[in-house]
Amino acid sequence: KSYSVHADGSASYLTPLQLGRHELYEMVPFTAVFGMQQKERNISRAFASYAADLDSMEADQLSFSQNNKRMSEAELNSRRSYTSLLLLDEFEMDAVLVTTPLIIAIFVAGISQFLVGYNTSVMNSPSSVVFQGHNTFQWSVAVSAFAVGGPFGAIMAGSLVDTRGRRGALTINTYTFLGGGILQTFATNMLFITIARFIIGFASGFSSVLVPIFLGELAPPTLRGTLGTLTQFCLVTGIFVSDLLAFPLATESSWRILFSVTIILSVAQIACFPFLVESPRWLLHRDKKSRRAR
Repeated sequence: KSYSVHADGSASYLTPLQLGRHELYEMVPFTAVFGMQQKERNISRAFASYAADLDSMEADQLSFSQNNKRMSEAELNSRRSYTSLLLLDEFEMDAVLVTTPLIIAIFVAGISQFLVGYNTSVMNSPSSVVFQGHNTFQWSVAVSAFAVGGPFGAIMAGSLVDTRGRRGALTINTYTFLGGGILQTFATNMLFITIARFIIGFASGFSSVLVPIFLGELAPPTLRGTLGTLTQFCLVTGIFVSDLLAFPLATESSWRILFSVTIILSVAQIACFPFLVESPRWLLHRDKKSRRAR
């Protein structure tokens, strides 16, 4: 029987195998609940104790098969303690999840999705003040050009994320947003607005494919779910912010400022590029011995 402890700290009267199954199938799901850090630490200790039990049993069997001699109780306890401490140290190292490169990657990728939402909604409010001589058809074409460009960007992203890497593709995406934002902000007529909307739509479709891949490959296992929802969170936040800014800026004299947000945020992304890391998974796919991936 095992002398290990359960995740709640109570003594266990299960065999190591039974204990492992109990913790795996009954206790692990609780780590997904927000605020259950203590439960997760208890489970880590239980797993470390269980693995240490197995290791000491294997060492004892190996010693008996080689020397026809069992390990003493003191030797078994010493090996259990050493193995358990090693495993707990590894768990602690894995707990250091949020690093500076990860924060920068989240920031840059999050801005791209923010711009998708922002540009989805930004054309709603200033329709009556942007080039007031336009008709309904011209405005409808300009707005719908965003949706026309999206599928082309999504298709292009599928190939570029593999050939140029996630970081390289994100660079292309950012400069596309920047070009579309400049053209839209300094447009002289509705034709330029329409072209700019197509370019921004292209970048938005590109981003919708790229960002989930990039964040999914950079995310530590325990943050994968959180970062997976970040794309949608940034998108709806962009929609919300564009509506808020429309209150003071959707005027005949300030609508260009409303459009210039795309430029400002794209420049902020470009400023972060020197510190942006490539996806380790992509690097290892290209070269299994890549040192950059490690």
